[in-house]
Amino acid sequence: MIVGVNQSLQYTNVISRYYQMDYDEFSDAFSDFLTTVLSAGYHIKDSLFYAILTDITVKTDMVIQVFVPVEEEQIYALQEEYSYQTYFQVLDMVGSRVEGDSEKGFEAGLSKIVSFIVENDLEDRTPPFFVVRVDEEKTYTDILIGVR
Repeated sequence: MIVGVNQSLQYTNVISRYYQMDYDEFSDAFSDFLTTVLSAGYHIKDSLFYAILTDITVKTDMVIQVFVPVEEEQIYALQEEYSYQTYFQVLDMVGSRVEGDSEKGFEAGLSKIVSFIVENDLEDRTPPFFVVRVDEEKTYTDILIGVR
């Protein structure tokens, strides 16, 4: 598993929402999020991604922020919990790609990234972001952390 440097997240027209839940409820949150965004009339432009904002080792009462880029350059009626940003950008990230979306794969990817950060005397400046991608029917998850 390789750690890539000079990675970034750069999107336009991004909708996001915070959720507080247990780890085993993530798929319900993603489903709720996408259903609400699509029902409001938005068209998804790119991969869903999310950040885990609490201690990733504690699997209960986790706070995550879920994001999705959309085609629309305007704000439609969304519930109060949802935010719309015309631009979302995080530069200077390091990251790794894991196949699938399993907890074990995430742990291996995060471990590799954290080791890289420590070995290169860097500091983390963002929570871990997880970008889910499907390529030729295989699921990959890019794990990215902003550094300085």
